Amino acid sequence: STRAKRMDSEDGIIATAVWIPRGAAKTNPTKIELTANELERLVVEAQDNLDDAEMEEQQEKESNEDVEDEVDDNDDDDDGGEEGEDDEEDTSAAVDVNDGLTSEERQAVENEFGLDTYEEEMEANDVNSAMFGQFSGLAFHKSNEEDPYITFKEDDEVDDYRLKTTDNLIAAARVDSENGLSRIEVHVYNEEEQSFYVHTDFMLDSFPICLEWVGVDPGEDEMQNGNLLAIGSMSPVIELWDLDVLESAEPVVTLGSAGGKKKKKKNGKAGHSGPVLGLAWNVNQRTALASCSADKTVRLWDLSAAKSIQSYTHHSEKVEVVKWNSEEHSVLVSGAHGGEIAVFDVRQPEAVATWNVDGDVETLMWSPWDAASFLVGTSGGFLYECNVHNPGKTSRTVQAHDSPITALAASKHIHGLVATGSIDKSVKVWDMGSAPSMIASKNYDLGPVFTLAFSPDTPYQLACGGERGGLKLINIAENGAVRRRFKDRGEEATMHAYALAQRQQQEEKAMKEAMEADMKNSDARDDGEDEDEDKWEDIMEELKVQRMKEQPSSSTSTKPKKTSTTTTKATAASKHKKKNKKKSK
Repeated sequence: STRAKRMDSEDGIIATAVWIPRGAAKTNPTKIELTANELERLVVEAQDNLDDAEMEEQQEKESNEDVEDEVDDNDDDDDGGEEGEDDEEDTSAAVDVNDGLTSEERQAVENEFGLDTYEEEMEANDVNSAMFGQFSGLAFHKSNEEDPYITFKEDDEVDDYRLKTTDNLIAAARVDSENGLSRIEVHVYNEEEQSFYVHTDFMLDSFPICLEWVGVDPGEDEMQNGNLLAIGSMSPVIELWDLDVLESAEPVVTLGSAGGKKKKKKNGKAGHSGPVLGLAWNVNQRTALASCSADKTVRLWDLSAAKSIQSYTHHSEKVEVVKWNSEEHSVLVSGAHGGEIAVFDVRQPEAVATWNVDGDVETLMWSPWDAASFLVGTSGGFLYECNVHNPGKTSRTVQAHDSPITALAASKHIHGLVATGSIDKSVKVWDMGSAPSMIASKNYDLGPVFTLAFSPDTPYQLACGGERGGLKLINIAENGAVRRRFKDRGEEATMHAYALAQRQQQEEKAMKEAMEADMKNSDARDDGEDEDEDKWEDIMEELKVQRMKEQPSSSTSTKPKKTSTTTTKATAASKHKKKNKKKSK
């Protein structure tokens, strides 16, 4: 098995992350093998996207060149035409590589060496090399059993991907800090085993901004369970990927269109026209998905029909976040730049309760312990609590950070347990019970913190991500102040989390001691070999001296030579040396 003990992932930017509940994923995920036609279609689509990007880049370049030409023309007028004379001299100095050849001779050369189609062939080869170069020269077999280089059975690979009923999945949006490539990594976390590793991943075309787990499969039967991941990005298109399929090549459903602005004129319900900044799946109305965008709108989507059915325009600025209420199933809360907050029933959108707070709304969530309250984190570093029964008024205000609050999470198992993350690189634990107070603060070497999420099944397990350090899992019950503060609100869960933390510390200590002991044994073996080498040299030197003493002179008669004691010792030493070498090996 590939199950690992590390509680953090590889380095990189973690833009956002979301937990998937236990039991939501299939025990044996499906592994898709693309046909030649499917692969060709994906390659063509990828090439089209590249062509579009290159065309936009070229248009921008030409636009910039036009501006530069205007500037150059103005400069030429000022210089009195001196540059023009230089240009004429440069042109006259140009060399024609075809000088001396008649048109018939030139055509004959092109036909002989295929020069007339050379550039087209090179362009085609470049595309094929880019798309298929890594597969060229490979031999393909119908099954792994026929491949002589594969020594493991397919069942072994299936076991590595098989999930347990006690496994949690965590989907994280990772952006490579060096090349800027974006991908989704699906991690497996097992609380009892304390294992954490990447289960599968897939590449994205656009920078990911928000993730939302969707527990239904789009289709005619709205009660059909699913395991999908909705992704909002810098593109106006929302993608839904099937997490039960390993190494997916494309989403199963897309909502909206990349040409959002054009389609909006024809159909106001087509989709967003700007980056998708927030997503929310309705657990109770399972085919409903809400989204918000930089286009200042909130949209309601019908997943069974894969289309937008309503657009809401309560905000005058970019809408950062949207969330469904856990009890009032048709009620949404949304937060935008400029401190705008709106709570409304999607069935009666004209009735809107509003709030205005200082700074931009960066993050927002409903309270897990009070369905009428919600928490708001702003760019000013303030943490607000508001109640729907008092529109326009904040219930409590806390200066949580000196920098923007970019991440907010609350444990649904422990009343009042809240975590905040900020651009100031710190993660803070708060008690938002009767009297708000900070319990702990720590820098986990994440850089600016971008995402926090409590496990839906483990009260104190917090997933963290930021500018560096990859995705990290933190058991905040390791902190004594946190344990003491929340013990009475969940004693069994607190002690269980503390026991897990102690076990993890003991395992890490035992591993460290084992490594140190192994290093000492290795040093001892090296010292023993050195001693054996010294003994061997002494014995050989003694043997050499003894032989010189026993060597007969020219006048001495030759007699059979007796085996000396020294020779016997040398033989024994040789055997001892060989024995030691075998032991060391």
